[in-house]
Amino acid sequence: MLARECKTFDWKWAMSSLKVRLGILAAGLMLSGCMQATTYEVTNQTNFKPRDKELLSKVSYVKTPVPEAFRRAIVDYHRKEASGSIVVDSDHHYLYYVLDSGKAIRYGITVGEEAMAWSVSPKSAA
Repeated sequence: MLARECKTFDWKWAMSSLKVRLGILAAGLMLSGCMQATTYEVTNQTNFKPRDKELLSKVSYVKTPVPEAFRRAIVDYHRKEASGSIVVDSDHHYLYYVLDSGKAIRYGITVGEEAMAWSVSPKSAA
């Protein structure tokens, strides 16, 4: 009698191999979103008001370093907003992106006249 070799299918190996392939595919798809080309279009100036044109004519495009206080930093944040929230502190010129565990990424921002007219709605003030 011939000895018959019995081959069994190794499900553990097949599943781990499938997981690796799906993981690589998922990582590739997620990273492909990072490769967006940036295109800039000329601004349509027909909607500019005279004040807009005046302010833009005075802009100097000198490369100025950002002061240390307004550079991006991870800071302690002890308010009650949920992680993923974006909070604008227009009085102090900061934007906070709230993280988990009492931390936030703080960005220095420029606040224009329109931002000074913001108000807090009664629901969000609670």
